[in-house]
Amino acid sequence: MQAEKYISNDPNEIIALKMPAHREIFLSKIMLIILFVAFFKDFESNKNEPIVWIFAISFVAIFLVISSITSKKIQFIINKKGFWTKKHNFISWEDVWYYSIKEQDFTRSGHNSFYELQFKLKEKQIVITIKFENINCKIEDIQRSLSIYTKSFNIHDLGYEKERHW
Repeated sequence: MQAEKYISNDPNEIIALKMPAHREIFLSKIMLIILFVAFFKDFESNKNEPIVWIFAISFVAIFLVISSITSKKIQFIINKKGFWTKKHNFISWEDVWYYSIKEQDFTRSGHNSFYELQFKLKEKQIVITIKFENINCKIEDIQRSLSIYTKSFNIHDLGYEKERHW
């Protein structure tokens, strides 16, 4: 993957990985129940019905393949040199004018929230938006790393905004 070449192993570096969403965890529990039911149905009937096992195992295998493709991918990297996203590749801190973080909250519990990290570039008059949810790091860690890395480049922090949609 292209992202690995931008990893610096700096202690404040953020490597944001996509984590399983609640629906994926729920579906994995259903997959276990399907296998459990198939096992006991076959055990109870004292018949060795391979069609039940073929169906159950293929159903679980398809789910595992799909979930392995969609999870644990690098969403973005933030380090001392700049930030990386799959869509925008690597952007140096020297090219950034300001940044902001916005939380979009769709429930009172915050379970359906997602974040937008926006970077305004100096020369190109472009705003790069990174939308993310279900990642392996906390928003506070992202804010801290951004504060540390952008300070020496005189990049303006426009702050944190929370929008509630309920």
